[in-house]
Amino acid sequence: MKKRLILALLLTAALLTLCACSGNSGSNAAAPEAETDAVPETADSAPVLTMRDVLDANSGETLFPTYGGILKTYRYPDDADRYRVEYMDAEVLLFDYGYEQDLLFYDASPGYLHDDEGYAAILDFNFDPSYYAYPALDEALTEQEEVVSVTTDGDTLSLTSTLSVDAYRPYFGDDDFPYAEGDYFEEHYLLDASDYHLLEASTTLVHADGSREEQDTVTLEYGAARPEVIAELLARKNAEDPRTGTITLDPNTPEERSMSATAQKGDVIIFVPPEGYETFYTDPECTVERTADDTADLNADFTLYSKRADE
Repeated sequence: MKKRLILALLLTAALLTLCACSGNSGSNAAAPEAETDAVPETADSAPVLTMRDVLDANSGETLFPTYGGILKTYRYPDDADRYRVEYMDAEVLLFDYGYEQDLLFYDASPGYLHDDEGYAAILDFNFDPSYYAYPALDEALTEQEEVVSVTTDGDTLSLTSTLSVDAYRPYFGDDDFPYAEGDYFEEHYLLDASDYHLLEASTTLVHADGSREEQDTVTLEYGAARPEVIAELLARKNAEDPRTGTITLDPNTPEERSMSATAQKGDVIIFVPPEGYETFYTDPECTVERTADDTADLNADFTLYSKRADE
């Protein structure tokens, strides 16, 4: 359940860094492997499940028509007051970190955020809505988990799995990988016994010496109403008299592509370009670099251009 937190933190850092301010260690680490041809420990009355089965039961395509909105609340053992909330339905995704709320859309249209500084439209070339095809789970990581046991208790199932820390290497540099050889994650899932939709999940980091560190616990509420902040952010995104910001990459080439975001006048427009696009220009020939004044008027439209930096 941790990858989304990693990506969320990376996105937040990117937004802070690339804002159009508008005037303002063990390579062999792995979870213990089951013996060859061994079957996961399963109570007699419990079904034999794979993580693919769990994923299939928890796709948005399955969950949203049946249960409507889903509210996920993450809590962390190191601070009882620290939490993170995600709300998802068939149309929108809301990430609430307490200090910031980000609203995104499956159709990849620009999002909107609110924080202590005010409101901003998000123009993100990197957003991939397919990543959220499984609202309760992370597909790429979940597929790598190994089921250890499945037990039943009336209307619920408890599933335990393990995940190698190596699954997280793609999200860290060689010098900042935070896990040691022999570390692995133990995942605990509470599932509805009727259709296997996820009710609760927790993650524990297990070290080679057997010591354990609780990571986070997430609980899910189905049929949840949309948080009020969504209507507020939608109103600003759909303002009757908006301003528009447009970014065009590789202008006047076969690779040219553009994205635009609309914002309520007075709100910032943040843009997050793909890697390799570092300098922005006010002309399509990419000869005149933008200055702070070029996006300083929060009531005005703007168009900026960029080309991939020479490697």
